[in-house]
Amino acid sequence: MAGFDRAAVATMKGWVDAITLPDDSEYPEQSAFFAARLGGPRYRSWAEGAFAAGLQQAGDLEERLGTRSVEF
Repeated sequence: MAGFDRAAVATMKGWVDAITLPDDSEYPEQSAFFAARLGGPRYRSWAEGAFAAGLQQAGDLEERLGTRSVEF
């Protein structure tokens, strides 16, 4: 992406955003739903295991997160 014309990329991103992003009025409900799920015990358990195993640290877990995330 670094080699592409910045103005052209910004213009195209604006077009895509205009037809794909929900209206701002939808965000509060969606954000509240997402936050409620993150506060639940299932996510907390997953996050604790993932961080203990090396999440957000250089290494195998970060490099293979898609396949390794099912371990937690």
